[in-house]
Amino acid sequence: MAVDPSQTALLKTLCHEITDLKVASKVNAENVNKLKKELEQQKKANAEVHNAVFLLQEEKTNLRVAVHNLKMRNAIMSRKIQKLKDRIKNEDESDDDFELIEFDEIGRNFLMIGGRQDPLAFNYNIKFSDENGYFNDKENQEIIQTAEYSKAEQAKNSIVAFDEQQWNQVKLQCYTKAQERKISELRSVQNLLILSDNMYLASCESDRYFGTGWRKQREESVRPLHWDGQNLGGVVLMKLRKKFAKTHKWQSENEQVEAENRFGELRKYIWRRIKKRTENNK
Repeated sequence: MAVDPSQTALLKTLCHEITDLKVASKVNAENVNKLKKELEQQKKANAEVHNAVFLLQEEKTNLRVAVHNLKMRNAIMSRKIQKLKDRIKNEDESDDDFELIEFDEIGRNFLMIGGRQDPLAFNYNIKFSDENGYFNDKENQEIIQTAEYSKAEQAKNSIVAFDEQQWNQVKLQCYTKAQERKISELRSVQNLLILSDNMYLASCESDRYFGTGWRKQREESVRPLHWDGQNLGGVVLMKLRKKFAKTHKWQSENEQVEAENRFGELRKYIWRRIKKRTENNK
């Protein structure tokens, strides 16, 4: 049977086209693989850039923390030097070093004082007598006789001709006076204070004068180096503890056991950081 030359030519053409397609397909496959490799390299490069940015941000955060810590340490040392100067100037031979201790020397041996459920806290809701006129202030009896701390806070806003400068000169004395009166009259509170022994007492308040500058809800409250307050409220308690310890005696073994049990409960539930879902501001 004779072969049609035109069909032979067409067949050859198809074979060439198939061969070209195979070559093109192979080239395309190589190009695809090349593109895949380039894409992987680009992803890797992007990941490295992302990691570099993250590390830079982390380094920036660490640097800010380091600067903050240095400022805190400098502030602590400045206050300590000033206290030493005042002690030398006044020839004070007292051995109370609570005001001189550096916060970063405290370690973990401290109690976090604060809150309305804390007997040692200044805003603890409790009533005690004033038969001898210990707080002799006839003009502001509404505040003195108010049973709740929150209402006392509201009542104080009604004080006429309040002079903050004069108040700043006497507020530590008034604070000490109130705490001493409470502790001397309330045996249960005095027992708890005595049981704190030589532990450092940190007043966890946002107030930078009486407190550490941080409430219990904040993580900084458990890190003494981050405290930027003077903690004079805690210092007052420690001085009163030393004073009452000179005369304190347990009335019975049962009293001591009850106080120790209460002390343990407070350490577990009250004298600790209070964690919340959302961090509150200072």
